[in-house]
Amino acid sequence: MKKALLILCMALGCLSCKTSNKVTGTTTLGGVLPMYSSENIEPFLDITEISKDATYGYSEKNPIMIGGKFTNGASNQKRYFASLAGPNGEVVKFVRLGSCCGYKSDNAMLGGMALLDKYQLTYDGLKEPLIFYISFYDEEKAFVPKGLTPREN
Repeated sequence: MKKALLILCMALGCLSCKTSNKVTGTTTLGGVLPMYSSENIEPFLDITEISKDATYGYSEKNPIMIGGKFTNGASNQKRYFASLAGPNGEVVKFVRLGSCCGYKSDNAMLGGMALLDKYQLTYDGLKEPLIFYISFYDEEKAFVPKGLTPREN
């Protein structure tokens, strides 16, 4: 019986380590995800160039690499989204949906695998929210995703 239980636990452990697009680890406040507004967060002032790549940020294969790791990573993500505006300068609202999508990174904490964070962004007049993939483990030059504009300060 103990052997069967041990095998079952090992199998479940292996399955839980499998990389997927499933979003996990979201913390809620009273069952509601905390929504942030760009007007309440200090933006990065140097994110002004719009990406030429239509998949930038919209695909887990081409995520936004904002850096900061565990010290400033969460703050950097919020500041990044606060640096954006809708196509006509609309204030954006965004929420972290959770983590997903493992990828190889020398900056990861365990086993060389990092996770992306998945965010939902919306603004007045947008029919369906936009989904973005972002990492704080690695850092590259950040751009404004196609369809959005830099926030006016």
